[in-house]
Amino acid sequence: MRERLGEEIFEEIIKERFPYPAAKVAASRSIGSSSFGRIMRRAVTGDLRSFVYACNYMQELSSVGYPELTQCMLYLSGNYFWPLLEEVAPKLGTYEILVGPAQEVAQFLFLACAKKSVSYSMVHRDIMQRHSKIFEILEYAGFMSRRDASRALKSGGRGVVFSMNLCNLLEVLPGSRLTSDLAEQWTKGTDEPFELHVTNPEFSRLEIPDATPGEDLSILQKPISHLRLSNAYPYGLTDDKVTRLEGAGLSRIVDVAQAPDEQILDIAFIGPKSLKRIRDVVYQAIWM
Repeated sequence: MRERLGEEIFEEIIKERFPYPAAKVAASRSIGSSSFGRIMRRAVTGDLRSFVYACNYMQELSSVGYPELTQCMLYLSGNYFWPLLEEVAPKLGTYEILVGPAQEVAQFLFLACAKKSVSYSMVHRDIMQRHSKIFEILEYAGFMSRRDASRALKSGGRGVVFSMNLCNLLEVLPGSRLTSDLAEQWTKGTDEPFELHVTNPEFSRLEIPDATPGEDLSILQKPISHLRLSNAYPYGLTDDKVTRLEGAGLSRIVDVAQAPDEQILDIAFIGPKSLKRIRDVVYQAIWM
């Protein structure tokens, strides 16, 4: 799972790397820098990559208030988080078959939390034991973040408490609009979580297959053009680098991953810096 960062780190990042939206936040009558850090940290469950993506989006905005935060969070939900599951899928090998069910579990939890107007969920430990990989996938993709490893459920037994991604939660709330009251409720962290018990009839209807052992990572067989600069790979390869790699016979990700440095450095206009960039993008593609 990715490292989750504190809100003070978020404040420093936007001041140092994104001075334009930082100035808009400072000038906002409704949102101060501290409030912004708390809201966005909860919104992306403390994940740095998605926070940087949000800041890049806000670079284009003329102001930053609750309407703009609503716009940004809904954009992240539809254009970053859900597509991220497609990026994760081919990296999972045996567990690739679980990505579709993981999406269904996420949709179920977001709708259940929205119905109760809460931003946390608590999952019974028996469900966690049976479907641990599902929740690992969702945590990695930033849909939720573990807050408490063991707490008593009112409905019986013990469970794991998760902080839910506020971008995806906002998407399914009636009206889909962030307000100061809602932001305060979410950032105080005093919500009573939605409890997912083993007896929940709606959850029991979800079909979650068993993973088939021994499957290779399908990401390895994808064409190197899959790693072009995109939302999924914001630091991806340029068209020029993709064309040069393909021209040298390195047409698949596995070809580049297995090629020695000397072979790649022999390609025209690819030097040590370009080699490092290519290696970094390939490693991002292969490893969670």
